[in-house]
Amino acid sequence: MKKIYQMNTERGLKMLRFTGTILLSAVAFAAASVNATNAAKIDSTIESIESKKGVDIGGTVRAVYNNSHLSSDQDVNAYNVMSDREVMEFVQMDLDFGFRPWDNVRVNAKMRTFAGMQDYFAASATSVTFPWLNVEGNVGESFYWVVGDFRSQISPLTVYAPGVDIMYEPMIFARNKEIARGDAMLEGNQRNLQGVNLQFRRGLGETLGEIRAEAFAARLRRGEYLDFSGYEGNLLPNEGIPGASQAGNYDKYAINGNLEWFPMNRNLMVAGTYLWIVDDENSINRSYFFDQQNQIFNYLPTNYLDSLPQNTKVVSGRFGGDVAGFLGNKNLILDLTGEVAMSMDEVYKYQENGTNEEGVVLYKPVKEDDKGMAANVELQAGYKTDLWNARINAAYIYNDSSWYNNMAQSPSFVARRILNTDKDGNLTKYGTYAPLYSSFDAMYYFTPRHSPLSSSLANASPLNNKFQKEQNKSYNIAPYSKTSYTTAVFTRNELALLDELSDPALQMALPNGLATTNRTGAKVNLVAGFGKDNAIEAQGLFVMQEQVKSILPSGEKAKYTEMGGGAKVDVLKLLGFNTILELSGSYKYSTKEIDKASMNSDFINGGLYWRYFKRFGVSAGFQMIRTNINSGMANFEQAMTSNLNVSVAPIMQGRQMQWMVGLDYTLAPHAWLSMNYGQISVENKYRTRGLTLGETNVPDYIAALPDNDGASKITHEFTQSIIDARINIEF
Repeated sequence: MKKIYQMNTERGLKMLRFTGTILLSAVAFAAASVNATNAAKIDSTIESIESKKGVDIGGTVRAVYNNSHLSSDQDVNAYNVMSDREVMEFVQMDLDFGFRPWDNVRVNAKMRTFAGMQDYFAASATSVTFPWLNVEGNVGESFYWVVGDFRSQISPLTVYAPGVDIMYEPMIFARNKEIARGDAMLEGNQRNLQGVNLQFRRGLGETLGEIRAEAFAARLRRGEYLDFSGYEGNLLPNEGIPGASQAGNYDKYAINGNLEWFPMNRNLMVAGTYLWIVDDENSINRSYFFDQQNQIFNYLPTNYLDSLPQNTKVVSGRFGGDVAGFLGNKNLILDLTGEVAMSMDEVYKYQENGTNEEGVVLYKPVKEDDKGMAANVELQAGYKTDLWNARINAAYIYNDSSWYNNMAQSPSFVARRILNTDKDGNLTKYGTYAPLYSSFDAMYYFTPRHSPLSSSLANASPLNNKFQKEQNKSYNIAPYSKTSYTTAVFTRNELALLDELSDPALQMALPNGLATTNRTGAKVNLVAGFGKDNAIEAQGLFVMQEQVKSILPSGEKAKYTEMGGGAKVDVLKLLGFNTILELSGSYKYSTKEIDKASMNSDFINGGLYWRYFKRFGVSAGFQMIRTNINSGMANFEQAMTSNLNVSVAPIMQGRQMQWMVGLDYTLAPHAWLSMNYGQISVENKYRTRGLTLGETNVPDYIAALPDNDGASKITHEFTQSIIDARINIEF
């Protein structure tokens, strides 16, 4: 594996020009911050506009440059002719406008402008969209309403968007994830919705406390045709299995009612939620499909492999109490919450329905009610003073195998290949099973609009029909967005497929958060802090889960364990200085065991951030993931992925490592400029027993597989050298 990437003269000149541009931007950025007088005048003008005209203006400006070079010593014959280098440059600005035509009514709009700098002179490279638009208002002091886009988070078992949490994530990487999530318009664990939201709040005094009511009706998905052979709206393009395409057959809606009561000076909580997720069967969308065998067109539901409508009802009851609030002790932390939910879902099973003229048995779908239950109890206990604090957060869950609520189970992180995707085009769509996949690539990088290359790098013309011939199995030769972050609400089949494609290093025990189906067990988190603003903080994590019902014929249940810990120390703050020197680190061990088979991974994080001069800082980060599976688990992995159109070569041993160093200029917590350089290096040992070259997920430049001796393995190594420069300003 090449450890050092040497750029040629042309690349060096390009980088010199780019570096100069960034430095000039930094100077301008710094100069703007120094001119406080002009800034005050601008603020005064804006305040005048806001007070007289009822206009609020804010937003975010992001500029990202990524130059990624991929190399592998195993590509010695240059069999793969696709480019080793991928450059991604774009500028994106979100302008948030708030218009208040009347005192109790406000219009909010987010205007997103985008310019892709790689194809700057193409008109299609620049776009203006409005990804967020709503009208909100209030009637008196108790009633609030919004029509259009809104966000909602009720509880982990009702409306929730589970994500990926990395303990003491190095800041140099965390910033990248923040921008990627911001591009997808994700905020915490809130779910993005579109429709009507009504809220009511009324204080009833100290004894009766406060009552809150909320109701919303939202559309989750349209019945629409999507590009079946492209990457947009697909989990596995061209795969031909249920859940692979996200094309909608129906308009999908969610209707919710939520009532919460906080008596005894808000120290108690009693709540209930009713949620109905339903497809409008009258909105069915159909398309023509060509049957190659019979040479005819069939008029079928657009997503005929996932065509049965959803009709799911979820009823939840919650309770809670703040014991410390009852006692009036401001130093004590002691509260208990619990939730019990039941899902009632219409599922379909196929029964024989006679035979056709050729004697083939026909089947028809028959509705059945499937009831599931989920329960979650959480305890938080601890103590805090001005000098130190300590607490324990413990949760116990019981979610049976029939429990289903895609409004709480749909993850906001779906692992995908991001950088250098042209290099493994046909296999890019397999995500975690793609030969060039790494967890770090999936988490920290994104491209709002990527223009892929044709698979032979040949020019296209109407005469040779090259575009059609050179489409690969992962995406069409057309711009598409590359990101692992999503706001989608997935169907039952899509969630089942995502469970197979999840990243075991990031999503092993609870891939769908506390609402994960078929799980029972405990999750415990210990946190302790010391000094002003927690100059020293440490955490410990322990998770033990198992399946409620086995999915194997043997009856063996899968068991999941996660344990780890970490700490961060702000050395200079601890010594009384007003600047920053933060050191952080964490370790997590995860394992999955089933029927004497096992998979385990280690995740190591280490970070440094030093504000060495006023707003100037230096940052560094290191991450490593090691994965091991035994042959039994390899057989299980192959069985789970047997419905894919590729023979999966399981990774028996894997090591992913990422390091990055850089400089930054920080004006405010969400206003900064950074220039970084780093590498992602991956080494995977595949088991290739019984597999044939060209039909597996190993790279296409591997010349030959080892002899089929019953325990054949092949090692694949590659390195991505990444130059990363970013500007992020929120105002």
